[in-house]
Amino acid sequence: DVIIDKYFTISHDRGKTWSEIALMTSTHDAAFHYSNPDIMVISGDDIMCSTDRGETWNITKSFKNDFETEEPIIYKTNFDTRGRDRLYGTHYNTLLYSDDFGANWTDLCKIENIISNFVQRNDKIYAITDNYKAYQIDLSLLEASIDAVSAENMGVMLSVAGDMLKVNAETPVTNIEVYNISGIKL
Repeated sequence: DVIIDKYFTISHDRGKTWSEIALMTSTHDAAFHYSNPDIMVISGDDIMCSTDRGETWNITKSFKNDFETEEPIIYKTNFDTRGRDRLYGTHYNTLLYSDDFGANWTDLCKIENIISNFVQRNDKIYAITDNYKAYQIDLSLLEASIDAVSAENMGVMLSVAGDMLKVNAETPVTNIEVYNISGIKL
């Protein structure tokens, strides 16, 4: 096997000059935040994040020495098109998400074949597999249960009665954000 090193480069002057960001033996994808142009993520043998338009980069996850773990290497990535910081990624036939710029990943759903590419529009993800099958994944159904589990794990219980949302928390809650089903902050 021959491993070819790849340099990931960036231009801040519309391609006139290029700066080297990182040497990666494997670069799979780059994702750009839809509502914050400062944020971008590169996935490969490391997941690297920049929050200043590519001037500085931090490794949020490294897969180089994780051969003994069962952590999935992320291949394709996209930020949530609704402007959230949520990052979606693929590992073979699994769609995953990360709310911390790729440091931790959680399975969202599995389909029967390897996902070769995907796009998101509003609350749906459209995935194409290596055998050219197309899938539509409804995020509104999946994310409602994810958010409820995340809140419960932080000691927050949510309940809905009519048009009332009741919040019970183990510690004082100082900030609550409510989003509609399209991901728009209310």
